[in-house]
Amino acid sequence: SFCIGIILSEALLFGAYFWGGFDFMWSASMAPCITPSTRSLIMVITLMLSCLSVVLGYNHCLKEKSISMSGPACALSCALVVAQAFGMIQISEFVLMGFHVNDSVFGCIFFTLTGLHFSHVVVGMLLLMVNISGSNHLYAGDSQWQSTGIGLTTN
Repeated sequence: SFCIGIILSEALLFGAYFWGGFDFMWSASMAPCITPSTRSLIMVITLMLSCLSVVLGYNHCLKEKSISMSGPACALSCALVVAQAFGMIQISEFVLMGFHVNDSVFGCIFFTLTGLHFSHVVVGMLLLMVNISGSNHLYAGDSQWQSTGIGLTTN
């Protein structure tokens, strides 16, 4: 279907970018790498919380066939809060990082990947807001957060 095609094309796009990044990092000419910080752990925790809240919310929606203001709306609202926290942390990390897009090929690939991921998070937040508002009963946010959440949703 169309949704599977979009998810597959995004997975291939991310795979190609990561392949290029890893190929560059493991080549003979090593560029200065970004040192991991404590924010990396926070980013992983926000990813897991986001996946968990979206999976719980949509599983409840699929069982009930509607969004009420109880369980699923609360879980999806939690996903929005986690996504906003992730966005703020990522923006602050970009500002505080001493790494620039024109430093090397690695910098270009790094900022392209993180920018692409950030745009997916923003689009997913918008789709979740549309679903929570109850103005439509389409589950458009499911496909977006399925690709962002590493495919952990069940539909």
